[in-house]
Amino acid sequence: MSVIWIIEHAEAPHPKLASALIGDYAVRAFASLSSFVRLLRLKRSQLPDLLLIDATTQRVTPTQLREVLDCHLPKTPIVCVEAEPSTELAGSVDSPYKLKAAVENLHVYHRPFDGLRLSAFVEEILQTSEISNPRSIVRYRGIMLDYHRLEYVVAPSEVPVALPRREAQLLRLFLDRPGVCLGRDEISELIWENIHVTPRTIDSHMSRLRQRLEGADVEIVTVYGGGYVLK
Repeated sequence: MSVIWIIEHAEAPHPKLASALIGDYAVRAFASLSSFVRLLRLKRSQLPDLLLIDATTQRVTPTQLREVLDCHLPKTPIVCVEAEPSTELAGSVDSPYKLKAAVENLHVYHRPFDGLRLSAFVEEILQTSEISNPRSIVRYRGIMLDYHRLEYVVAPSEVPVALPRREAQLLRLFLDRPGVCLGRDEISELIWENIHVTPRTIDSHMSRLRQRLEGADVEIVTVYGGGYVLK
């Protein structure tokens, strides 16, 4: 069952989004963006497959939304529920139209709605997201990384463990290139892109990732003067 997290005001006068989707999906509701972010910062066992925001009661700017996604929910689709479109709303700073232009993978849904129509709208997005991102799950010799959820599993355990975003990026990089030596400069360019990081920063992330892989049928080995390789 897909997991959906919803941001909607507890005192909203209209029918709740959570009530419309419970039963079809595993739903968790938050009264504000701040409470949502607080949970994301805690250790979590499962991240949502989709984020639903009631824009009729929650004011969310493109900057706020991008920060949340970049740090915690890469590639997660978002549905922004809004009232019927209007000229005045379309020009507002934090309207869903401005959000859609600034935030990747955002969809706008207009009220009024019924549970069946909203559920079908969400299901179509979830199916499209899974088809367009086939590399979300990577497996290699007893390790399974779910990059969409930022989780990994090391056999024989079946319990997913949360990963910080950088470590998830590093793990995916090495799982995609087993046996290939990756130098620090290449790692920096691929993971940190335009951000300057020191060799010590890279080594610290690699050390934490190695600790996570203890007990696995693979290991990340240091190549003197060269970098790192997954064996």
